[in-house]
Amino acid sequence: MGYANEVGEALAAFLPVWGVPFSYAVAISYVLADTGDKAYLEWERNGCAEDDPSCTIMTKKLRFLLAGSLAFDTVLWQMLASVIIPGEC
Repeated sequence: MGYANEVGEALAAFLPVWGVPFSYAVAISYVLADTGDKAYLEWERNGCAEDDPSCTIMTKKLRFLLAGSLAFDTVLWQMLASVIIPGEC
């Protein structure tokens, strides 16, 4: 699904007017879903139980930082690899 925009561009002559923009919407939706999934899994992986005394504010901030960092990395590289660069070539 990440390369749906490439299929849309290749079949542009056969698609209705909304076909190519829809293919980009599919590709971008895939990127956002993948980003959300990876960030959520990272968030859960670094979590701690509510009654855990070792779960400090710093641990919670680090958890947020790790999940946010992974989300940023994923959305940046997925958008470049799936949507932006292939669309320009």
